[in-house]
Amino acid sequence: MLFHSFPYDFEVDLPLNLLSDVYLDNTPQGFLESVESALADFVLPGYHLPGMGLTHCSLRYCCDNNNKNKFDPTYLFFSSISALRLQSPNNLSIAGKFKIDQSCNDMDDIELFQLDSPWSPSDYTLIYSADDIRSASQLSNILIQEPAIGYKRLTTAIIYFSQITCGFSKSYQLAYLGLFACLEALFVPDGSYKGKTLGRRISNFLNGFNFPFDISSWVEDEYRTGRNKYAHGVLDINPNTKIRDSRIIAFGRLHEIARLCLLSFFSLDKSILQNLSECGKNTLQKELDNLPEASGKYISNQSPFCS
Repeated sequence: MLFHSFPYDFEVDLPLNLLSDVYLDNTPQGFLESVESALADFVLPGYHLPGMGLTHCSLRYCCDNNNKNKFDPTYLFFSSISALRLQSPNNLSIAGKFKIDQSCNDMDDIELFQLDSPWSPSDYTLIYSADDIRSASQLSNILIQEPAIGYKRLTTAIIYFSQITCGFSKSYQLAYLGLFACLEALFVPDGSYKGKTLGRRISNFLNGFNFPFDISSWVEDEYRTGRNKYAHGVLDINPNTKIRDSRIIAFGRLHEIARLCLLSFFSLDKSILQNLSECGKNTLQKELDNLPEASGKYISNQSPFCS
């Protein structure tokens, strides 16, 4: 998989393992130069244009006759990208992917994606380090090992967040609703005041993080004035118009709340996740009200990148 943008500090040489048989590696420039230029320009648009430059990172899936992996390489690539964005929401721009054919001289299974991160912090120049890649590798394994998660709703939340953070939705409204769907899958607000319940549960859960705003009141208000409006068909942002700065800020906040909630759920003791998965509806509501304040290895040294 090739990128238009992938910020890595290169203090540790590549390749670095992200998943079984998936590596962050150098872009295969020699191979791109050896194939027909039209193919290279399709999978990495603009590759041969003067002054375009080259992103020196790619994802490589190593396949041989002994490979028993049951997952499609594209799924593994995007699981790795989701894990990287969970570790740190750095700006990534995905071009396309290809397979080196059996002759090792040409491309096969070419696919163009042209996906961009929907949001990244504007006040930070975020670059992945080797330690970030190693941490993302642990997260990648969680994302593809669904039976080991325990809490079934967590799987749903992962799917929503991954689709949004990888850039599959080009619509602000749908991406925004997807982040709320992620949070609602995790915290299952019930009753007449779902926004208030959601805000309170998230605020209690993320109490250890230093957000520059009050999570509880912000989520409640955003649920009422944003989420409900879009969900019920009130168009606020017209296609092809510039998104207001206030909505970009709101999206960034929502992205970071969802990101840190997912990392915090990954850090919960497995017995808590299993209990949430097995308890009935009424008991589930009580258990979610009493979730312990988030702690654990996946949120160590994490902080929200939002204003």
